[in-house]
Amino acid sequence: MNYYLMQQSHNVANVDINTQTGRISRINEIYSFERLPIFATEDNFNVLTDFLNKWISRRSISRSRVDLPKILQNNRVKTPEALSLKTLGLSLSDQYWFRPEKTMYDWHTVNLYDNDFNQLDLLNISKINLSVPDSTLNGQLPKHWKIEGNARFLVKQSTFPFMQQAYNEVFASELLTQMGIPHVSYSVVEKEDMSYSVCPMFTDSNTEYVPARAILDICPKQSSENAYMHFMNCINALHIPVEQSQIDTMLAFDYLINNSDRHYGNFGFLRNAKTMRFIGMAPLFDHGNSMWFNNLNYDISCTRQPAKPFQSEQENQIKLAEKQRLKTSLITENWLKEKMNEIYARNPRCDEKRCALFLKMVLARKNSLEISHASD
Repeated sequence: MNYYLMQQSHNVANVDINTQTGRISRINEIYSFERLPIFATEDNFNVLTDFLNKWISRRSISRSRVDLPKILQNNRVKTPEALSLKTLGLSLSDQYWFRPEKTMYDWHTVNLYDNDFNQLDLLNISKINLSVPDSTLNGQLPKHWKIEGNARFLVKQSTFPFMQQAYNEVFASELLTQMGIPHVSYSVVEKEDMSYSVCPMFTDSNTEYVPARAILDICPKQSSENAYMHFMNCINALHIPVEQSQIDTMLAFDYLINNSDRHYGNFGFLRNAKTMRFIGMAPLFDHGNSMWFNNLNYDISCTRQPAKPFQSEQENQIKLAEKQRLKTSLITENWLKEKMNEIYARNPRCDEKRCALFLKMVLARKNSLEISHASD
C-alpha cells in the first residue's frame, strides 16, 4: 500500500509499505532529504530503505516486551511495526507519521500534541485498550501515555522481584536536581501492589527528540575508533551543540547510580522540528534500571557491573569520562541517607538492610569519582 512519510505537514517521501509487516518495501520518491528521520550519507534508495525500516522497528514496541503477544492479538496484527502503522506511526517523541495515499488526514487533526488522543476515533482503536501514541513506545517494560488537564504523561510499570524501577527514577531525579543537571522529573504511583513511574513528556509540537542511535550512520566507524570516539565524531559531523563534558557527566552519573540501561535510545538530542536545527542535549531520563534493581542483597556489589552504551562494564566505561563535571560534593552522606530513606521506605520490598547497601555502594562510587577527578 502506498503511503507518504510525513513530518508535521511536510511530505518527506513516498513509499510502499507491506501492511502485514509494517515494513517499507520500496521508496518511490524522496521530497526532502533534509527531513528524513535518519542521518546517512547514502542516497541509494535500497540502502535508505534498510535504514528507514530499522528506524521503524526501533520506534515500535519492543519484541522483548512481556505483554507484546497480547497486544498484537488484541489489535489483529502480527508485528509491532504493523501495529505502529495502524496508528499512522504517530508519536509523542517526534513529529513523523504515515499518511495513506488518497486520504485527507492532516497534521492539525491527527497530531498528538494538540488533540485528545483518548478520543481520536478516526483511527478506530478506542476498543482495544491502547491509546494512539502507545504503539510507538519502545522498551521492555509495559507503559502507556495519559492526559491530565492539557499535559501528557508517560506511565511505566516496574518489575518483580523488587518493584524498584519507579523509586529509582525518583531517586535519580532528586540527585540530578541537587547537582543541577537538566533531567525529566518523575513521581511514583502505587496501585494494587504494583509501582509505576510517571513523568511528563519533554517534547512539544515544535521540538522533537532525536535518539543517539539515529546519528550513528552519519559517518563510517573507522577501525581505529572505539564506540565512544565514533559517537563523538558523529556529533561533530552534524554540528550538534553538545560538549564532550555533557556526555562524560552523563556517564559519570550512570556510574554513580549503577545505571545498566543507557543504550543509544535512552539518551539523545532535541531538535527544532521546523528549522531542523539541533537545540542541544535532551534532558536525562529513564534511570529505572539502576541501583542494583534486580539484584538480591547478597549480590549487590560495586565491581563487574553492566553498562551501556560504550562499554559493557561500569569500571571500563567511566574511564572514558575524562571531562565529566558531576558535582558530587553537593550530595553529602547525610543528604543521601535522608533521600534514600524517604524514597525507598515507600517500597515494602526494600528493607533497611537493602537501603543501607544502597548507601554504601553510592558512597563508594562517589568517593571513586572524586578521587579520579582530583587526580586529573
